[in-house]
Amino acid sequence: MRRSEYGKNLTFFLEPEPPFLGCNQVLMGERESTFVLPPSLEREIEEKWNKKSGGKRPLREGAWRYEGYTFDSDKNLHLWVSPTKYVWHNILRETKGMPDSFYPSPITVNSIQETTDGFIPIAVRGGISDQRGLCFFGSGFFDNEKNLPPKNPFSVAYSECHEEGAYDLLCPESAFDIQDARFLGLSRGSNTDLTTYIYIPLRVPHTKLRLNPENK
Repeated sequence: MRRSEYGKNLTFFLEPEPPFLGCNQVLMGERESTFVLPPSLEREIEEKWNKKSGGKRPLREGAWRYEGYTFDSDKNLHLWVSPTKYVWHNILRETKGMPDSFYPSPITVNSIQETTDGFIPIAVRGGISDQRGLCFFGSGFFDNEKNLPPKNPFSVAYSECHEEGAYDLLCPESAFDIQDARFLGLSRGSNTDLTTYIYIPLRVPHTKLRLNPENK
């Protein structure tokens, strides 16, 4: 692991060597959870969430917890995850300075898109988001909707880019080819999630990229 020289609490857990890893070299699989949440703490979390949200349920119920990684004999990367609850993460991340095992540690994606004229788009979260501040354009959680983890982080990055962004093309899907994308690594920051970084070289200049008006 390597602590970043920047950021208030950023640690890199995995940094593959160039040319990094393609979408056929990163796989995801499910393992038994190592996260233990005492019943008393679960009740406390529910109480804090109800007070914080006014009794509303979260936008997402389930997420996937990061459980580690391994490389196989073909040098493919396997990311291991287990089911967890988003509310646990939302509340427990506010308690700072605890050991990693204290946090649900959901896995997320940050898409680093680069335009043909050398821009990397970022955005400001707001509205219905539970976070504030700058973020990479095309980032989010690995939602647990079908009780199966995503095939790999690239599929999540693809969805997030097209959900948050709009590409001014007759065929928006041609703005990039996910086969050209590369996995750059894993890190944990002050938000306590484990994020995967996916570099996506776009086939358009920055003037062809804007916020998706249908996404809040």
